[in-house]
Amino acid sequence: RRALELHLSRAFITQTIKQSYDWFPKVILTERSNLISVSSIVYTDTNGDSQTLVASAYQVDIDSVPGRIIPAYNTVWPNVRSVLNTVQVTYTAGFGATTAYVPDDLKAALYLVVGQLYENRSGMHANYIVRTDSAVYNLILPYLVLEGLLI
Repeated sequence: RRALELHLSRAFITQTIKQSYDWFPKVILTERSNLISVSSIVYTDTNGDSQTLVASAYQVDIDSVPGRIIPAYNTVWPNVRSVLNTVQVTYTAGFGATTAYVPDDLKAALYLVVGQLYENRSGMHANYIVRTDSAVYNLILPYLVLEGLLI
């Protein structure tokens, strides 16, 4: 499952994810889709104090893949202290709370990967199967997120 999620840049089951940045990017793109909601955006201000950005200060686009977060209309991101991981975005992503929400073709791809791992217990890695098996690839292709675009 993790190999497929990593390859697709998606969360299958609802997960809470935290991304860190050394500054505020112009547009924050979520590393995992499907974006459900943003829990918090915490940053270190120029005085070195931790601040939580109020939700009205930013817009969240849950319809795009990947999800996008930008400053609210007619505003800009706040100034931050120049330290590592000064901005931390916590969000929820996934198809839903249970496997019932995961699309059937992704489940089928997962079953193929597990089957091949079982047949080749001598050291084959799931990432290799995901990248080389044409049946798996064809099943996951509609869900592949590449450079911020849904393929």
